[in-house]
Amino acid sequence: MEMAYWLASEQAQFHAGFLARTSHELRSPINGVIGLQQLILNDLCDSPEEEREFVRQANDAAQKMLALMDQAIAISRIQQDFSKLDIQPVQLAGTFLGVQDRTQLLARNRNLRLDIVPPASDYYVLADPQWLQQVLVSLVSGAIASMRDGTIRLTTNLDTASKLARLILEDTRPAESWQEPVEQLANFAHRPEITRSGGYMPLGQLSPGLTLLAFQSILEAMDGRLELVDIPTDVSPLSRLQMTLPLIQEED
Repeated sequence: MEMAYWLASEQAQFHAGFLARTSHELRSPINGVIGLQQLILNDLCDSPEEEREFVRQANDAAQKMLALMDQAIAISRIQQDFSKLDIQPVQLAGTFLGVQDRTQLLARNRNLRLDIVPPASDYYVLADPQWLQQVLVSLVSGAIASMRDGTIRLTTNLDTASKLARLILEDTRPAESWQEPVEQLANFAHRPEITRSGGYMPLGQLSPGLTLLAFQSILEAMDGRLELVDIPTDVSPLSRLQMTLPLIQEED
C-alpha cells in the first residue's frame, strides 16, 4: 500500500511539472489568437485582404496550440502503464547494427558521414529492447535532420568496474538547434524522480525538446539517464549526448 501511494505521488508530481511547462508554451499562441480576433472584432483592419490575413494568422496560432496539446498527450503516455516495459539483457552490438540499418540511408541521402561503432558482442545492458532501439534511432535521425554536413558518431564507454554502459552520440549540428532542447532538459532536471513506467507513444509528434524530455523519462524508467554533455561553442563545434544504462557481461 505504501509503495502504491509513493508511485502515485511521484507520478502526480511529474505530471504537474510537465503541465506547468506545457501551459507556459500554450500562452503565446492563445494570446496571438485573442489579439488577432480583437483586431477583427474592433474593425481595425484596413481592408478585407488584411482581415483575411489576420484570420489566417489566428488559424496558424490555433494549429500550434493543437500541436502542443498533442505533444502533451503523447508524452504523458509514458506514465500510464509501467508494466509495458520489458526490462531484459539487450546486446549492444546487435542494437547498434539495427540502428545503423535504419539510419544509414538517411545519412547517405544528406551526404553525411555516419560512424556507428558497436562494442564486443558479449556486452549487454538492462533495458527494454524496443524502447532502446527506438530512442537511439530517433536521436541519430534527429541529428541527421539538423545537419547539412559533417559527421555523426555513435560509440560506447563501458565501465565494467561500476557496471555502467555509456552510449555516446557526437555530431556537429548547429548550436541554435539545441536552444529548445536545452531549456526542456534544464526544466526536467529539477522535477522530482519519476516512477517506473512504460507505454509506447508516437514520438514523431514531439518537438525536439519534448522528444528529449520523453527519452529522459523512458531511460529513467529503465534505471538509466540521458544527459546533454556538450553543445557547440565558438571553441568546439561538437554536440555530445550521453545515455547511461546498467551494464552486464555475458558471463554475468
